[in-house]
Amino acid sequence: MATRIYDPAILNAQGALVDFTALLRQRGGVNPNIGAATMVPPKRRALLLRWQTSPAAGLPSEPFKVWRRPATPLGQPHPVGYEELALPPLFRIIQFDAPLASARLTVHSSAGGMLSVAVLAGPPVLEAIVAVQSRTLAAGGSDTLEFQAPLITGLMLVNVSSYDAPTGLNADELEKVEGWQLVETVGLPVAEADWAGLGQRHGVKQGRVGAEMPAPDAAVDRYQRGVNPLGWWPAFPDAAPAPMWQLPDPAKLVDESAIELLPMLHDVASLPPNQQAAKRFTFTIDPPQNPAGETMPATAPGKADLSPVGLLAMAASTDPLLAVTLGYGTGYADEDIPPINFASSQLFGDASRSDWDWLITGLWDKGLDGASGPVEFAALVPRPGLALPAPTPADFAVDFQANLRPSQADRDWLASIRASWERFPLNQLSAVASYAAARRRNGAPGAAEALLQKHAQAGGHRPIGSARNDRDPEPTRQSATDGALAVPNDPGSVAMTYAAATQNIFGIWSPWAAAAITVGQPDLSPVQFLSADLRATDPGSGSVCAASLVCEISVDWRVRTPSRIDLRGRLFAAATRSSAPPAAPAPAGLQKSLGGAAAAMQLTFAGDAPALAGGTVDALDAEGAAVVTPGHAAQGSSRRYRLTIPGFSLDFGATPHIGLVLEARAVEAIAPHRSGPWPPTPRLAYASDPRARPTVVDIVQLASLPDAAGECHAHLSWAAVAGAVGYAVYESTETRILSSHPGQPEPTPERTLSQRLSTIKQAFKANPIRRDFIRRNAELITVTAADVTMPRGSRDIHVYTVLPMMAGGHEAAWPSGPNADQALIAYAAPRVAEPAPPTIEVQMVFDKPPAAPDYRARIRVGTRGGAGARPKRIDLYRVRVDDAARALDSMGPPIASVMASGGGWTVSAPDGGGDWIARLAGEDRPSGSWRNVWYRAVAWSDDDALRGVLKGRSRPSPAVSVLIPPAGPPDLSPLTMSWPGGDPAAVLLQFSSNAPVAATPAGPHMLSVEAVLAGGAPLLRRQTALDKLGLAPPVTGTDVWRIDGGPTQYRLLVRRAAMGDAVSVTVRMTDPLGRASERTLAIPSGSIVPLPLLSPIVGAALSPSGKAYTFSSNAPDSDAGGVYRLRIELTPEPSVPPITPIPPIRPLPTIPPLSPRLPPGLGGIGGIGIPPIIIGPRPAPSQFKLINGVYVFEAELGSVPTVSGRPVLGVSGPAVARQAAPAHDHFAIVSALALRGVLVRIITPDGRTVEQRAHG
Repeated sequence: MATRIYDPAILNAQGALVDFTALLRQRGGVNPNIGAATMVPPKRRALLLRWQTSPAAGLPSEPFKVWRRPATPLGQPHPVGYEELALPPLFRIIQFDAPLASARLTVHSSAGGMLSVAVLAGPPVLEAIVAVQSRTLAAGGSDTLEFQAPLITGLMLVNVSSYDAPTGLNADELEKVEGWQLVETVGLPVAEADWAGLGQRHGVKQGRVGAEMPAPDAAVDRYQRGVNPLGWWPAFPDAAPAPMWQLPDPAKLVDESAIELLPMLHDVASLPPNQQAAKRFTFTIDPPQNPAGETMPATAPGKADLSPVGLLAMAASTDPLLAVTLGYGTGYADEDIPPINFASSQLFGDASRSDWDWLITGLWDKGLDGASGPVEFAALVPRPGLALPAPTPADFAVDFQANLRPSQADRDWLASIRASWERFPLNQLSAVASYAAARRRNGAPGAAEALLQKHAQAGGHRPIGSARNDRDPEPTRQSATDGALAVPNDPGSVAMTYAAATQNIFGIWSPWAAAAITVGQPDLSPVQFLSADLRATDPGSGSVCAASLVCEISVDWRVRTPSRIDLRGRLFAAATRSSAPPAAPAPAGLQKSLGGAAAAMQLTFAGDAPALAGGTVDALDAEGAAVVTPGHAAQGSSRRYRLTIPGFSLDFGATPHIGLVLEARAVEAIAPHRSGPWPPTPRLAYASDPRARPTVVDIVQLASLPDAAGECHAHLSWAAVAGAVGYAVYESTETRILSSHPGQPEPTPERTLSQRLSTIKQAFKANPIRRDFIRRNAELITVTAADVTMPRGSRDIHVYTVLPMMAGGHEAAWPSGPNADQALIAYAAPRVAEPAPPTIEVQMVFDKPPAAPDYRARIRVGTRGGAGARPKRIDLYRVRVDDAARALDSMGPPIASVMASGGGWTVSAPDGGGDWIARLAGEDRPSGSWRNVWYRAVAWSDDDALRGVLKGRSRPSPAVSVLIPPAGPPDLSPLTMSWPGGDPAAVLLQFSSNAPVAATPAGPHMLSVEAVLAGGAPLLRRQTALDKLGLAPPVTGTDVWRIDGGPTQYRLLVRRAAMGDAVSVTVRMTDPLGRASERTLAIPSGSIVPLPLLSPIVGAALSPSGKAYTFSSNAPDSDAGGVYRLRIELTPEPSVPPITPIPPIRPLPTIPPLSPRLPPGLGGIGGIGIPPIIIGPRPAPSQFKLINGVYVFEAELGSVPTVSGRPVLGVSGPAVARQAAPAHDHFAIVSALALRGVLVRIITPDGRTVEQRAHG
């Protein structure tokens, strides 16, 4: 015989009474969703059952069995173990030591009023509530409540003053319940012949006992009595009609299952049950499509791996209709049993509950692994109560997501709309299985439209499962998206109402929640200006020039066909070609002269063909390189056009440039012929004065310093000439011009550049000979700047002139007349004056005693003015890092830049006279250190702009070093001592110093240590360099060692032969100059560990009984040598017999962990998992042990528990605790025993003690 197991993690069942008359009454008594003949089902009250199995358990070996028994007590209640968790002021919780199947509790109310008790199936949280009972009691009243549930782990009490000890029946006692009657066989709607040979019995006849029939027919039969035919509410909250409810045809629903799910289940049924869920079927998924029918690009179709057992679990837990169809639910007309009355209770007769207990069983012939003995899993549904409707979506909101362009031009825009609401907690009292979404156009006749998929054959809609996704960016909200709402072009917007309703697993729907939204279509695409050129021509005479506008635009034809393009623009005077336009009202059309009237300008379309009145238009290809036939074939959807608009009249008499602010917008061809927006940023076009004239640049400049090839570069720039298509650059030299004009002064070194340029200009002005110049550029320069190179080593002044080349191909006239020299641009190559490297001497100096030493560096710098440029400034550099002194650039910024005497520096001129620096002397005071200080010096010349000479820096002097020692002897910290642990006579001394461990340029630092016994015998005499000290303590004897760090730590371990020995210790640190620091310390005889302070013990009575004893101590938790211990002895009064310790409390039974809550179909019981039940800790045993009639506590001081208040008594004796304080820790002992004496003793790490006693 199979073993029956009640395990809700494998098989879980639910039941509910459904009052169809009450459901109709809630909806006004009439439901337009169904016909009048079936307005009220034949059964006014029905008992609906639903169950789910864990996917990990796979399929049972045969259909499920449905049993019932009259709802008499499941068994004799008995006391049960429990623990109370108080959560004031809200409620308190009774947690049972083991799960129950039924519970009984007598509650009392001292103040009267309503109280409630909730049944928990899981941890003590609101989501674990499965049932609630409420009572209204008078003051001082009481009542007894009884509960039945498949699993009861606790009770939540609200407004209950007190209660009696609960009784109940353990869940593991359910197997003793008898009197079950088989009612029906329920399973998959499959043909027995199709499933034969799979090692199971699916497809056998099913149905109610005595009326068995083939499985598909049985599915239709139970569908007609096991579902709610009324569907969702027929109207939205505003009374507008909801979508029409259609109950799917049961026979066709079975046929659909036979096409989709049941064949896959057939393929896994032969596997061991615990392996069936792992079997996956791979399906090809086409790439997503948008509402326009366009497919997203993908290299290959997508793949989906689906588990048929998982799909079965999801269907059974989210769709009430499929649950019944697939054999995971059924229903019956409610049958009442006449009530049986007793003196203090009654059986049956409760209209809110069924008079029957129900049981669902499933048989696994070979266990879950397919290789064990038979096992039968069972789920109890005791006395199902009236069904609660699913909760109405809360905080319902509708949001616009995005516009989607139509699939073809001139069709309606589409919009994506998201409806969302607060995600309901995964509670068991009123769980949401699935939901429906709908929309309706405001003011439109007829029913709303359901946003749900329809069954392929059976009719009706598929609800959307209420699942969770761990990657949901908004996990607290549930949402449904309408991805294709059509927005009509006329009027261009639509007002909609979106709604959602939820249902539970019994198909009881909540009222609709609804919200309105108005969605509009976006503006027309803007017209893009790709280029715009305002072209003026030279009139020959006068300042008014004819001009034409040539521009290219791009028009988007993908969404809307344009009927025309409106253009507008205004002219403005501009100082440059980048001047911003002044603020002014937008014109009504296109302005063609400064201050003139604006005329309408429109590009019109007759189909694909464009036309421009008052100008010409060309249709271009996508690149704008060729004129093509207008239309989609040659231009595509983004079409490009070139517009040429003549007739502009531009007057350049008062301005060198004229700008045009240009804008365009499209007007759509379909009604209501909307106009697009004008662009936020208009296009600017400029026309410049086209009349030719030479470029005049009156500037003398220095070229760049020589590049790697030794060539200097001159950067020429000039003002743009209106109408010029390019520029020619001509060059000549000072030597060439002076040779063509004899009699001019020679360019001697004494003459300045300005004097030499004056000579050149006078010669050119007198006779501007063109043959002295050569043209530098073969191709015209189209910008207003050029870079020219000058010959290496040239000392001449080079002159340039720039002539514009006009659009007609003629060059501007060669400069002539009285101002011909103004067209010359003069450049000269600069020269850098570099002084010779300076010399440097550095030595350390200091003051003689009795004055303080004052160590410093004396520096002397010499220059060599005759070997290079004359120095005008000396920069001094200093650094202490040896590697940084290798190059000047790594020494950081200079410490001094000296140009004249002052600030401690003395500057000397050359002996023969002059205004440059020949010598520099002074002193530098860097901070003292045992590291070398490095110095370098460089010399700088001065600029001579009149002759084109730039200041230069010499190469650095050699690096020289000097040692500037600290001002005083090495630092040495005081000596401190402590006990190192182990040998009680040993002493550890500690000290530190910043003296460098490594040898300095002047030599090493020396450490001298001497430890001498009081009698004169030395324990240690040692003198050594710091870098020779060891890094580890000595294994034997007395010695010193080093611990590197900053500052360096030193340790001296003195091993005395006896604790009574007194030792004198002297430590001396000597630097390389012979300066020393010394520290001494006397180690007294005896132990060096100080005894801690221990205050007297103070006793005080406690209420209502017992006594507290307090004391304080400054003893630390631990020392370098070990830990401090606390011992307390409590001697009871002789009249009080010793109390035998209470044996340890038996461990609480461990409730096996149940499956966690998972999304429906992905684990647990159809997504309804039950987490482990957490049982709080029991009080701990006493800290004290009873030894020979005395209560003794002994432990490390640091292990005494720290509390903020008074310590709590243990269950079998006194307790001790402490309160930590900065200087002293305060201790308290509490005891309910009458004590004769109290002893407190603190033991130091070396075994000495300090104690206090007190009488009880």
